[in-house]
Amino acid sequence: MPEVIVVNFDDDDKFGVLYAKDYVPGYNEIGISDLSDEDFDDDVLLLTCLELLANGTKYDTEKVLSVKATDSGIIDRIYTPALFSTEGGEGLVIRAGANLFPVTQNGRTFTCGEMQGEIESYSVKYGDKEYKVPRIDFVAPKGGLIFSLRVFGKDETVNGDSLKHRARAGGAIAGYLREAKGGNYQVVKPTELPEGEYLVTGIDQKEHPEYGTGYFVALDGGKALYANFGMKKQLKSSFNSFSNCLKGGRPVTLIIANIREGNNKKMTCDAVFRNRAPHTSNMFKQGFVAKELHGAAVDSTETSRPKEKGMKSAEPDKTEGGQYDPLPF
Repeated sequence: MPEVIVVNFDDDDKFGVLYAKDYVPGYNEIGISDLSDEDFDDDVLLLTCLELLANGTKYDTEKVLSVKATDSGIIDRIYTPALFSTEGGEGLVIRAGANLFPVTQNGRTFTCGEMQGEIESYSVKYGDKEYKVPRIDFVAPKGGLIFSLRVFGKDETVNGDSLKHRARAGGAIAGYLREAKGGNYQVVKPTELPEGEYLVTGIDQKEHPEYGTGYFVALDGGKALYANFGMKKQLKSSFNSFSNCLKGGRPVTLIIANIREGNNKKMTCDAVFRNRAPHTSNMFKQGFVAKELHGAAVDSTETSRPKEKGMKSAEPDKTEGGQYDPLPF
């Protein structure tokens, strides 16, 4: 019987070459070229998986993974290809970095590109506890390779056994998965945006048991950012107001002003949301803006340093599915 190799991109021995690179704090896009190293074959395996998922359709090879880095530029987490629901929770997609590959479900069988697979349940131990986490195992068409990809559950009630049972019974699973928010956006820091007014196209709120409430803000033109400090404080009290405006087709504006270096050498800026369309004139030269934005500073560091190879990342989410993580993927 021919040997079958199971490829799990979330294994500790995968993408070790990334730990020798520099990162900016927050989220960084990773391409196939960033993985090329004579001591690793991760780039070949990932490229093989993506080519089978794409099945001839064009995708961005320079945005196939995402790395979340700490304020010191150390890798906190690597986001590998995973199964999500589409926005609205009606369909399924594999997200790989900025790329979205559509998935169809026919009974217990899932198809993406040239590959078919099923939902499986795996036991993973974190600390003293063991969890059942769902994964989708895709079989390469010529055999010999199984690509086991993570599945992002909607909340803590979605475990491996329950999702596997539902899928094996032919039940639709899209409504039980996390939505692939932020697909194909260029994620930037607030201080990387030129001072000005930006039309907001979406604000997503996520709850995390340790880090609290996080917000993902999508802007017209394909850029997006993660709210922090002053922005987060404003959204905590006004999220429903802004969200209802967007749902009702009314405009919401993000104002970025006064980008500067703070006392701790970190870059900072003033930022505030408003329930109106962006003004076309340059309002930042008018005196009332600084007063309006007082206390709404958003810090973002420009410094970075690589994590030494072999160092352990921060403790992962309580479930491998990552439903507690604030990243709105």
